[in-house]
Amino acid sequence: MTDRTDGVAEPSATPLWAHDVAVMLGLGLLAFALRAWWFGNPNLHVDEQFYLLVGQRMAHGTLPYAEIFDVKPFGLFGIYALAAQAFSDSVVGYQVLATLSVWMTACLIYRIGRAATTLSAAAGGAAAYVAWLAVFEGVGGQSPIFYNLPMVLAASIIAGMVRGSGTLGMFMRGAFAMFLVGCALQIKYSVVFEGIYFGIWLLWVARRRSGSAVGQFACRVGWMLAAVAPSLIGLVYFYANGAVQPYWQANFVSIFHREASLGQLFTGLVRLMQQQIALSPFWWGVAVFWRRKAPQSDVTLFIKGWVVAAFGGYLLYGTWSEHFVLPLLPPLCIAAALALDQFARPRAMAARLVAIGVITGLARAATAEATDGGAADVNRVAALVKPYLGKGCLYVVGAPASLYSLTGSCLATRFVFPSHLTSQRYAGTLGSDPQQAMRALIARKPSVIVKGKPYANSNVRNEAMLMSEIGRNYRYITRMRIGVRWVTVWVRNAGT
Repeated sequence: MTDRTDGVAEPSATPLWAHDVAVMLGLGLLAFALRAWWFGNPNLHVDEQFYLLVGQRMAHGTLPYAEIFDVKPFGLFGIYALAAQAFSDSVVGYQVLATLSVWMTACLIYRIGRAATTLSAAAGGAAAYVAWLAVFEGVGGQSPIFYNLPMVLAASIIAGMVRGSGTLGMFMRGAFAMFLVGCALQIKYSVVFEGIYFGIWLLWVARRRSGSAVGQFACRVGWMLAAVAPSLIGLVYFYANGAVQPYWQANFVSIFHREASLGQLFTGLVRLMQQQIALSPFWWGVAVFWRRKAPQSDVTLFIKGWVVAAFGGYLLYGTWSEHFVLPLLPPLCIAAALALDQFARPRAMAARLVAIGVITGLARAATAEATDGGAADVNRVAALVKPYLGKGCLYVVGAPASLYSLTGSCLATRFVFPSHLTSQRYAGTLGSDPQQAMRALIARKPSVIVKGKPYANSNVRNEAMLMSEIGRNYRYITRMRIGVRWVTVWVRNAGT
């Protein structure tokens, strides 16, 4: 085989599979080397803390949506439940599963890139994926870390179908690809835009390769059913458990009732611009890839469309939190790989791209830990809180959700995400009146309340209701620092 090194095709006596194995092992080493620093930290991001809480409670029989509320799909919580079941330390468990997912996703990115460019360029694009995750809050187990894997696997199947087998083989491979898209949807629904693009590409493949109208119709129906099958399985499961209404409300109704203030929209636009600046090395690579003079294969056309679909979905989502960039990285890294072989020194360019990601990602992750606090901070608060719980429950608001897991506390409400009842953003998504839910929480008489600073877009009525209850029936214990933020610990008065 030959591989171009610094723009020159040089012969190699090493077989192709040996190169592939070496690259994939290297990607695994890189993934663990960059991410193992944070293994065991229960305070990486409030989203992950909450997903783990739901997974832990699922492992002990709690039914999501009916008994603990959120708007994320069932499959995401299932991954965290697996971590809680399979590992003695579930924090390390989900972080190891996330790292394995990163590794496998990077290997697939390499294989897709290898079909259209040189080994060095493909390896560089795959390594860039691993390196750049931490730049956008991807050091732990954010949902894209997990759903990027089935989406990239689906993309690798679809990209390979242009050279594929007969009609039956095309149908089966397309069905498996769309089933993977359906699985990704059950981790987060925002992949729907990329999923639609994958489906449209498959229909184009079917039209080109199958002359039979019946065959094309069978492909359309079969692939659509494959895509919705995981969601139907979830619907049947919750129907069988008598919880189809909260499942339906959380998964399919709540998305239309989120509220955002003008301040949040402005902040989102600022983040959008900052993220595009951070992604500028990739957009430069996309521009080079778009202008490449090599003949356009079906694989390169597919990747171009994937970049557009992923970016369109990202723009339409609207809030632009840092981790919303993570689904963009697979197609951008593949596009970057296809751009690298246009340079005279592709290995040097790849090394620079990876180095920028490593340095920036480690700096961003270290800064986030300093700001949000690390394991020592939340463990210290949990150790203080636990003796006061007695037989009662903890309620956390504006503070780390990991305190529930670290104390093993019962839940005073099914709305336990730290901002569900006190941020106006969620007022319309809960499926219940927020004031009624707060009154029900107060009636449960939590033994301890750990409270941070009120949210910028605060639910004023619920905030006032909670502070009134604290003033009447709770005593101040202490203020403690978690990162740069302070939380206050309140304990219920005896006899109240």
